[in-house]
Amino acid sequence: MHLFIELWSPKAAWGDLNQEQRGAFISKVAGAISRFDDEIEAIGWGDTDMEIDASAPQKYFAVWRAKSRDAVKGMTELLRELDWYVYFDQSNVVGLSETPDAVIARMIAL
Repeated sequence: MHLFIELWSPKAAWGDLNQEQRGAFISKVAGAISRFDDEIEAIGWGDTDMEIDASAPQKYFAVWRAKSRDAVKGMTELLRELDWYVYFDQSNVVGLSETPDAVIARMIAL
């Protein structure tokens, strides 16, 4: 299983759209990414708490659980095709979900 974390903030182009256009765009994206419903599960979405030390600068986040890296790759490619990145400055974090001990062992071994 992979974890997929999206961090994003709106660009000026998003602000240039009216609310009706924004709603239509989000509906289009939601409909398109629903093809991944059997492969990727939303764990949670939210607004970034900027008062926490070393907080990411992006305004919003989403955390997903994915059956495979290929599913995440497919979803991010679809987002690009849908022009998501035209409207949002986004960073993605993707990786195999492992135990803390496995990751710590690699950190120590560096």
